[in-house]
Amino acid sequence: MTLPESWLALPRAASGTLDLFGLLGLLCGLATGLMPTRRLILLSSALCSVCFSLHFWRLGSTTGMAMNLIGVTQSLLAARSATRAFSARVSMVFS
Repeated sequence: MTLPESWLALPRAASGTLDLFGLLGLLCGLATGLMPTRRLILLSSALCSVCFSLHFWRLGSTTGMAMNLIGVTQSLLAARSATRAFSARVSMVFS
């Protein structure tokens, strides 16, 4: 197999598992690092996990879907408690 043929083999091999939700999950994951506040980071991380949950569901991987849904729950709970009062209580416990 020559080099140009190998470059064409990769998209053909991956075309069965690539879908819109996987691409959106990847883009949300990239955007998560660009968010200016902790709350926005957590909310975009939750959106990323939702997209990957749908991606894994379409692939038939219930374990991957469940793992990402747990991540959604964790991110949303952390975003809900991302207040100064909560941060002050946590810092008192761990100081």
